[in-house]
Parts: sequence; structure tokens; C-alpha cells
Amino acid sequence: MRLYSHILIILCILMTRSWGQHRTDIHKNPEVIFKGLQLPKTNLFAYSPPTTNQMQFDVISYELNLNLYPDLHRLSGSVSVTGISLISGLDRVEINLESSMLVDSVRYRNNITPFSHQENMITINISPQTVVGDTFTVAIYYQ
Repeated sequence: MRLYSHILIILCILMTRSWGQHRTDIHKNPEVIFKGLQLPKTNLFAYSPPTTNQMQFDVISYELNLNLYPDLHRLSGSVSVTGISLISGLDRVEINLESSMLVDSVRYRNNITPFSHQENMITINISPQTVVGDTFTVAIYYQ
């Protein structure tokens, strides 16, 4: 029995390492992932350093819900971002989101909340302001 558990552990480690490998071909050729979809002519994998606001909270989780319509060359969905405030008085959250994505609405505490979306950044107003250690969730609906 111990032999089987050791083999299972080794297989898990090997599979995790192979799945966790960095895929350099994706950065050079995004069509590997997005084959068949017509995407905007932008660099989907461009890195931008965190903003001052983004340094004021830690993301705990992202929950993606996507609807793909390949025949229409369309994508819609939502992302829920759960974070924890690192400061008192956090009154907005900035999240990178491609400007070509049309945001329908944003929710905070299950209520529609004001936001702005420009230059590949969505800024979401959260009220009341947080204190250190508060967790929060914002949901962004887009197409």
C-alpha cells in the first residue's frame, strides 16, 4: 500500500510541474489559446506595473464566468474579484481590464456601483470605505 501511495505522490508532483511550466509560446503566439476568435489588435499579455491603488489591497480570488460565442466572434461574462484591504479608507479598487471590453455593470455588496473604464483600467467606487483587514468582493459584467 505504501508503494502505491508513493507512486501516486510522485505522479502528482510530476503532473503539477508539467502543468505549471511557463508557456513562452503563448506570449509569442496568442493564437495558441484564442484560435478562431477575432480579438482586438492589442497585446493581451502586456505587463503594466501595479498602480498605487492596487498596492493597497491583496486579491484573494478571481471567479470567472465566461460565455463564448465563436460563430458571432463574441465573448461575454463576469469576473468576481475578492480582496482584502491593506489600508483604512480604501474607497475605490482599480483592476486591469482591456478597454475593448464593454462593461455592462459593476456590483459591490450586491448593489450596482459607479465605475469608470478607460485606458485598460476599471476603477470601481466602493462605499463605505474599508478598514485594514476588511474583505470585499466586486463583480464586473462585460462583453
